[in-house]
Amino acid sequence: MEKAFREKIYAGWLGKVIGVRHGANTEGWSYDDLLHTFGEITNYPHDFPKNFCSDDDLNGPLFFMRTLEDCGFDENITPAQMGKTVMNYLQEYKGFFWWGGYGISTEHTAYENMKSGIPAPLSGSIAQNGHTIAEQIGGQIFSDCWGFIFPGEPEKAADYAERMASVTHDGNGLYGARFVAGAIASAFVETDIRKVIDRALSLIPADSMYQKVFHAIEMFHDAHPEDWRACFLYLKNNFGYDKYPGSCHIIPNTGVIALALCYGNGDFSHTINIANMCGWDTDCNVGNAAAILGVLVGVDGIAEHWREPVRDFLAASSVLGSRNIEDIPHVADYTCFLADKMADRSSDYTSEHRMTFDYPGSIQAFRAQEDIVLRNTEEISCTGCRSLRIAIQHPLGGKHYDVYYQTDYNNTDFNDSRYNPSFSPILYGGQTVSAVLRSYDNRKLKVCIVVKARSGDEWTSEPILLSPDAWRRVSFTLPALTDQTLLYCGIRITPNDMKTCNCVICYLDDFSFGGTPAYTNTFAQEIEHHWTPEHTTLNQFVIYRGNWKLEDSHLHMNADRDGAAIYTGDCNFQNYKLTTVFTPIFGFNDSAFGVVVRCSGNLIGYTVTVSPNELAIDKRSLNGTIRLGKVPFEMKQNETYTLAATCCGGTISANISGVSLTVQDEDYSTGCIGFINQGGGHQHILSYTLSSTDSE
Repeated sequence: MEKAFREKIYAGWLGKVIGVRHGANTEGWSYDDLLHTFGEITNYPHDFPKNFCSDDDLNGPLFFMRTLEDCGFDENITPAQMGKTVMNYLQEYKGFFWWGGYGISTEHTAYENMKSGIPAPLSGSIAQNGHTIAEQIGGQIFSDCWGFIFPGEPEKAADYAERMASVTHDGNGLYGARFVAGAIASAFVETDIRKVIDRALSLIPADSMYQKVFHAIEMFHDAHPEDWRACFLYLKNNFGYDKYPGSCHIIPNTGVIALALCYGNGDFSHTINIANMCGWDTDCNVGNAAAILGVLVGVDGIAEHWREPVRDFLAASSVLGSRNIEDIPHVADYTCFLADKMADRSSDYTSEHRMTFDYPGSIQAFRAQEDIVLRNTEEISCTGCRSLRIAIQHPLGGKHYDVYYQTDYNNTDFNDSRYNPSFSPILYGGQTVSAVLRSYDNRKLKVCIVVKARSGDEWTSEPILLSPDAWRRVSFTLPALTDQTLLYCGIRITPNDMKTCNCVICYLDDFSFGGTPAYTNTFAQEIEHHWTPEHTTLNQFVIYRGNWKLEDSHLHMNADRDGAAIYTGDCNFQNYKLTTVFTPIFGFNDSAFGVVVRCSGNLIGYTVTVSPNELAIDKRSLNGTIRLGKVPFEMKQNETYTLAATCCGGTISANISGVSLTVQDEDYSTGCIGFINQGGGHQHILSYTLSSTDSE
């Protein structure tokens, strides 16, 4: 993909995150409340001293676009397949969506429909759910990604958006999806916001209520181009919340987007401020408007005061804890990868954790202690065209200065608990951290890799001395670790020159981490994180279903007939051995206990299970579960077992109490790990170890 489009995709995602953050803490406020509280909004109305938490407006597009890869980039992908993707990435009744109840929350209703066997698109249809549920706002707020994936192709973007939105919505809910995706796709090639609007509106029925509200706002704007507040009063009186049923109908909020786009006149700040000051569903409306404008104006059109608090960080709340820790450039890279694949172009994308700082202004969620200024720069680079400029102000000789990427998050890192996030670390013992650096001048700067755990323990590489004449690589492989959660990895800079100066500068490029993990968790030191009375998470894990608690230095699980599952680890894990010590306490005759390996969600991965009669390996996919192999095995209650599951290339093998099973399958090469119960029961997990495939 051409560079200009790649950068616009980054700008679109950046706009989306900024917009959602801008409107998040005023969601549900009225126009009058906002007017009396803030008057004229020109910046974020609420401060987030820590990090902005996850939000459904971001969860949806982040994970819905993965349906393309999960379904093999089939251009004929169906709503039924897309519905399976939704089921693959959800925690049950927590996070991701608003779980407001069947017949109240559109997404909750569609989930229950699919769970009971009603496939998409019937799951989201008016025929099944009625107009009130089907025409709420969700079809619109989750559809930005399709415009990013099909730049300059609004018809195609709208088509995919409609298919995805039909899993949960219908009627005007689908028209909103088509409009947003079409507008974003058009913004790649248009420069005038009214042309963007007109092109997107041409993609939906002319006699729809969606068209009616948009044209009404356009006509009012043309007659009163300077008075957006009068336009909002017109919108409220003619298309307000009192005119439409449900908790968050799409039509009034569509009117806000129309108003903001028209009166914003192509200016990013003005557009999103107007959208926020109108009230109602502010995070949704501002997020959609900001995504459209982000693509239209590009990175240069987004002022620094919007970007700086975001720091390129993006939190999510899917069932995959490692994918809940994102930086916007990596999301943009993945989106470009999908766009390239759908256009049959080659791609050099890698899902590994690698930061090259190649988007304008990007710092890729890097952080630093006080007295350090981080800036993206085109002054110099090792790979690509940019690097991260690190400036230490008033440095002290011999003092350590850390610049780092955070690799784990919990409740202490956020100000709230929006959409109940859970996280798994993205760095583990045994893995390697690497960076390329260069100094600005001849001042003596020593640098090393630093890795820090939440316990306060830290590990560092041997330092190297930087040079202004050449880039130098420094790498460090962590030792095997036990009961450690790694908080961050980065570089430690130590000025060696004792001369007084105002600033020392160096450059960071091509920072990466990953590899085979070497890690043991005994649960002896494991903890729970208490976000709110309703939201408690287990350190390092995301719970899909079932009751999982820490008791007496083990992980306790009990489940009903629906079973249970819990996930941890990084989705980039490739070849590894998972050894688990567990005790089955109770189970039915058809109950099975076991592990998941190379897991990419609730429906994708390999399971290794033991039951009262057999050891089995299954492959889970969006098309269902296939048994790859089984052997007889007698499992007894209240006996402690050691189960080993190994993934090496296309070979998946298992061993328990001298009984072995090996199968061949090439479909999944990477994925995280998890623990499962099928059919109900009670078990204790005493410990687990991740190691290389040749470990004893």
